Amino acid sequence: MSMALIYRDTLVHPEVVSLINSRAVFWACSTKYAEGHKVAQALQVSRYPSIGLCINKNSQMTLVGRLQGYHSVEELIDRLNQLFASNDRHLSSARQERQTLDLNQSLRKEQDEAYLKSLKADQDKEKKKRDDKLRKEEEERLMIETAERKAREEHEKEESLIKRKQHAAGLVPEEPKDGDAESCRLSFKLPAGDRLERRFSKSDKIADIYNFIFGQPTTPEHFEVFTSYPRKAIGCSPASHSTLDSLKLGKAEAFIVEEKDETDDEDDLDQPLSG
Repeated sequence: MSMALIYRDTLVHPEVVSLINSRAVFWACSTKYAEGHKVAQALQVSRYPSIGLCINKNSQMTLVGRLQGYHSVEELIDRLNQLFASNDRHLSSARQERQTLDLNQSLRKEQDEAYLKSLKADQDKEKKKRDDKLRKEEEERLMIETAERKAREEHEKEESLIKRKQHAAGLVPEEPKDGDAESCRLSFKLPAGDRLERRFSKSDKIADIYNFIFGQPTTPEHFEVFTSYPRKAIGCSPASHSTLDSLKLGKAEAFIVEEKDETDDEDDLDQPLSG
């Protein structure tokens, strides 16, 4: 009988296919190929076709039964069932081992995944801690730099103000002698409460009053000068070219010096006039 008939009548019969698929893994090969020839020699096949049942017995693959030559569908199914039944203990053990192995692999996989997840969480936590530390250090560095810059700017501003005051004081004209008919004695009450007195010539400019007041150590950087009564601003600034005579002053006059916002000086020059 040809191999084609054996294949058609037995091996592909639905009952044979169902039985093998439910109990085993089927593998077939022709001895025309090197692999098939090698397996046939290892199993000591003497007649063809040959069907062998190998199981995992005592931790190694073992041939526990074979069918050689032609068999009908009924004979093949009956013989395979006998082999399955007689080796059921080993097959069950192999299945159990396989299930145990699969379970262990599944557990190991779950453990590995849990470990990797925990490891990543720890790494993310450490990274966040490092990032927070770096961010805090950067914020502290910027705070220190900002504080140092502000302190430096304040110091430079104070130094600049001192130099400007010294320069302004040096621009004040010489004080007229006592009894000079063209002079008047002026009194200035500063915001801090202290008073300044000095004689000025009526030909001196209002800018000279500004330089005199501004040149005092306790005078604020920005100020305005008012007459006592009636209260009126005299427009005291380093840019005022008007003379004191334009103020219609008597022999002695009292003025009030009040501090004002820097924004009020937008139209004023910061530097005192040179004589």
